[in-house]
Amino acid sequence: MKNYAIACIGAFVIALAGCGQSSDDGLSKKDQEAGTRIEQIAKDSGGDWEKISEADRKYLVEVSMGSEQSAKMLIYSKSGKLQGTPGGTPKPKP
Repeated sequence: MKNYAIACIGAFVIALAGCGQSSDDGLSKKDQEAGTRIEQIAKDSGGDWEKISEADRKYLVEVSMGSEQSAKMLIYSKSGKLQGTPGGTPKPKP
């Protein structure tokens, strides 16, 4: 029984270590392009929602499941305007 438990733990550790994983991040080409576009929008606007074109705003709301607030938070975070601790509430930088 003790050997069985050790074997199970060993198998679990190997699985977590990613044995046999490829370098593929699991994102499709479409997802990668979306991420690149979002990062570019955040960079160009400096995280300022008012500086984002209407077309880009619509796109951000669409990828944020229809939530303008989520789209704004996405841009703020991608531009580095949010800081926080894991599990804590994001706080705007001073």
